Amino acid sequence: MVAVHLVGTHGQYDKIDVETIQVSKFIQVRPIRCKEDYRYVLARIDYLLPFDYDTPESDELYVLSLIVADYEDKHHAIEPPDPSESRR
Repeated sequence: MVAVHLVGTHGQYDKIDVETIQVSKFIQVRPIRCKEDYRYVLARIDYLLPFDYDTPESDELYVLSLIVADYEDKHHAIEPPDPSESRR
């Protein structure tokens, strides 16, 4: 789940498309629906890592990181270790 805080009028809020949230004029955020989307977002994150903090790029990096974390929790969950395995 991703929460986006919108500062604007009720009219602007009513025009938000549920599938695509425009975080800023530079960022289009879409859900990860398949492995190809996942790989694209990871490549985009890699591209955004060098940018300075408090820029539109760092904002995009933050939002994409939340989306990837959610996707990975659902599709690549790491199971807790088996306690009997740790005794070996």
